[in-house]
Amino acid sequence: MQHTDALIELLYTDRFAEALRLCGLGYEPIECAYGGDGSVLGAFAMDHHGSESWREGVALRACRDHYAARKQDPRFVVTGTPDADAVLAIIALAGLVPASQIPEAFYELVNLHDVDPVPLDLLSLPFGEELLFFQQLEHLRRDQASFFRAIDEMRRLLLGGLQSKQRTMVRRREERRIEMAETSSLEPIGDAVLLVESRVWGFDRWYRKAPLVVSYSQRGASITVGCRSVEVAEALCGEGGLMRVFAHLGYGWGGRESIGGSPRGVVFSFDQAREAAHKIAAWLEQK
Repeated sequence: MQHTDALIELLYTDRFAEALRLCGLGYEPIECAYGGDGSVLGAFAMDHHGSESWREGVALRACRDHYAARKQDPRFVVTGTPDADAVLAIIALAGLVPASQIPEAFYELVNLHDVDPVPLDLLSLPFGEELLFFQQLEHLRRDQASFFRAIDEMRRLLLGGLQSKQRTMVRRREERRIEMAETSSLEPIGDAVLLVESRVWGFDRWYRKAPLVVSYSQRGASITVGCRSVEVAEALCGEGGLMRVFAHLGYGWGGRESIGGSPRGVVFSFDQAREAAHKIAAWLEQK
């Protein structure tokens, strides 16, 4: 398989102005959401965060509606960490694997897990092990090289599937993730907020303990704020859910009604995560 960096042009930036400039030059932005600055959108409007949260996920639309639409001009600009939604959208838009190798059930699962992951038991769902395999990739950072690596890995997954040995490994790692999530450092703040410091994603476990979770990622040095659903977020915070919280936390914070977090490309400490959690708890008490 030819490496992706020989097939497409992909640039990374944490700056809104640079993403906007590249979009003007013809690069298609993929999930280029920049908190208070908003989203940079190209011809296919490949974002669904902040003021664009009314849109469907990018992989779903790219696979279903726009397969190979950028095959003749595969130039993209990206930001953040390469998640399955963004990566699959690029693969579909650039036609990097045959359309027949991207099952509808897979891209629908990628979309569902991106917008509402908590209720899903991936190990029990078709293509759940495949999605978990991708999510378990290590050392994916916020940079160009990580995006190229993630796209290569997703292409291999779509073209070759998983071997039995790999499926066993996926299941063991998922069991370990659940164990680590449940033994993470947990600090209740006020009546509704739970502050978590963890090396793994564990919102599906932490939401059992509080309606609003502030999670500090040791690996990414970033902060994620989440509620179990839009309904829970709006019952707690009012119309717009967590979008109201992000506005209170300051410039660059953003996401969707039920999940989001700290500004892209900015390094945060755990103390700053605790400060954000206390701000949220105080705001909830006063609203």
